[in-house]
Amino acid sequence: MASSEINNHHQEEQPFKESSSRESNDKFDQAYAESVAKEIIESTVGEEKYEHTKTVEWTNQMCEKILAKLLELQKPFKYIVSCSLLQKKGAGFHTATTCYWDAECDQCCTIKHETKHLHVICTIYAVSIH
Repeated sequence: MASSEINNHHQEEQPFKESSSRESNDKFDQAYAESVAKEIIESTVGEEKYEHTKTVEWTNQMCEKILAKLLELQKPFKYIVSCSLLQKKGAGFHTATTCYWDAECDQCCTIKHETKHLHVICTIYAVSIH
């Protein structure tokens, strides 16, 4: 009888474990998003000199590739990816964002990349759809 009680106890715990692992899988992985963004930014602009005629192409490529990698995760988020590319000439730059969201579920991260010739600022928003 003790063996039966133990087996029933384990069966009751199993769904809880699956549920908690599912919940952790539904969280925004900021470290992964930052890593993917850095890799894509570096592969897109590398050590290129700033060329105004290429900025639209570069920013679109970075945004689209980052978004595609995040969508591969199949997590319950809507993603917004914004990339700004600036020529490095000593001028100041300031940006700000404000959002009204659920701080428990929704997240964002900003990735800054600097080379000898340019600055890239990429912001990724992950808005929960649950």
